[in-house]
Amino acid sequence: MSPVPEKPTVLVIRTRFAELLKTIEQSAAALRIAVETEQSSTSAALSSNSDDTGARIAAEMGLSFHANLEMAGQAAVLRVASERLAQLVTPPRHVLFEASGSVVSLDRHCNDTSSFLAHYSLMYEGTLALPYWTQFLDARSSGIEPLPLSPFAIYTSNQPFYQWIHSSSPAAIGRGANFNSAMKGMSYTEGVAFLPADYPFAKFPEGTTIVDVGGGLGSLPDLVLPVAPHLKFVVQDLGAVIKQAMEGGACGEWVKKGRVEFSVQDCFSPQPEDLCGGNVFVLKTMLHNYADSQASEILTHIRAANPSQLLIIDRVIFPQLLTQASTAEAEQEIHKKLREGGAQSLTIPTMYDLAMVALHGGRERLFPEWRALLEKTGFNVSAVYPMRASTGQFIVDCVPI
Repeated sequence: MSPVPEKPTVLVIRTRFAELLKTIEQSAAALRIAVETEQSSTSAALSSNSDDTGARIAAEMGLSFHANLEMAGQAAVLRVASERLAQLVTPPRHVLFEASGSVVSLDRHCNDTSSFLAHYSLMYEGTLALPYWTQFLDARSSGIEPLPLSPFAIYTSNQPFYQWIHSSSPAAIGRGANFNSAMKGMSYTEGVAFLPADYPFAKFPEGTTIVDVGGGLGSLPDLVLPVAPHLKFVVQDLGAVIKQAMEGGACGEWVKKGRVEFSVQDCFSPQPEDLCGGNVFVLKTMLHNYADSQASEILTHIRAANPSQLLIIDRVIFPQLLTQASTAEAEQEIHKKLREGGAQSLTIPTMYDLAMVALHGGRERLFPEWRALLEKTGFNVSAVYPMRASTGQFIVDCVPI
């Protein structure tokens, strides 16, 4: 049996509480100054139509604390400290009830149908996998071969998630279309709308082709082209998805202008010859669906296409500060580092990690795991860009080795 952890002393609890309040007070004060400084510059930028993309997106989305990266960083520290304070003063048995209440409140926080579907779809498919977790974990611990891919795969008799979603059976009618719309809604609900502000797409030369692998209904070009209209996108996905995109007029004006093309392509197959050599490839919130073996296969096909660059837009879990310590001195050290910045809430990334295991047998990855996976398949990480207001996503810039 694992040893029972010691209960923290009264001194440790008091120190933790005091440090949390100190962190909250300091980050709130810094955020107040940042907000006051930003208000005048944002108003001037918006009224003069200057190219302050971040401020414009923040205004459109009503996210006043994310108009620039400094404000977003202070907001992140405040959020992490507030989460920890809530955990400290909330009875553990109440946490589950409070989390489940978010299901009821979805309609109040989602501004359109696709945004609601994005959340509901994720929860619905996740609940289908719930009865099979015990069987999945038992199989893993006993070493049964072949191992089930995921709890959801047990439910579908080993049919992979995307095959199940896009099945042509009568029972699946509308399922794939709803899922595709839901994934496009994620671009709003997950804060990915800040992508064109947080990554320098302007650096790419006129006419650069960006191949969006598994790009769904074209949410990426819809986000990027308004601020970088000199680029061209090829959006790849399975046949059923591309059919829905084209019939629904996705990226309509950009398609007419020749800036977006939809193409049927299986990510586990070699890239078409006409896309090999010098193009930029993008994998947006895709590789977390797959275990390392499958992710390596996707990346190997992209590397064989001889790209000039690869962008990974996905959750990156950085080793987080300890949540709590066993001494007062160690508690103070935790909050000293937290106040230095770079904090990242792991609440949503770890929830997605569980969802990816349940549905796909995939995972969210630590940064060293991302780097190892990329180096194994022929890429070096050249830069990492944080994304404000996201659910843990970063933009990982990669170049071929």
